[in-house]
Amino acid sequence: MQKCLMCKYSKEKCFFSPRNLYCKPCANSYRRCLRKMYKKYPKPTYIICPICERTITESRFIHYDHNHLTEKFRNFLCNRCNSGLGRFSDNPIYLINAIKYLHNSI
Repeated sequence: MQKCLMCKYSKEKCFFSPRNLYCKPCANSYRRCLRKMYKKYPKPTYIICPICERTITESRFIHYDHNHLTEKFRNFLCNRCNSGLGRFSDNPIYLINAIKYLHNSI
């Protein structure tokens, strides 16, 4: 049995694709939402990342940022900032704690 991170149900392994954290129905729904987002918001040729303010000109380093609960598109971010938010689980409390930690270590 494996628990789907999206629907939170425990299901047999056959309901999951290899290396996938979502069951197949949730993964298909998630992919449909992403395709709609890609269509509605075409990837720009360059961005200024709203977090780190770096100019990004290579398409492969421009990432869609979206709320994983609502699937709502937020903005385009550089790959480093997008990964950073993901590592903090998009949780503002974790980010505030990280800022406090950095300030206290100066």
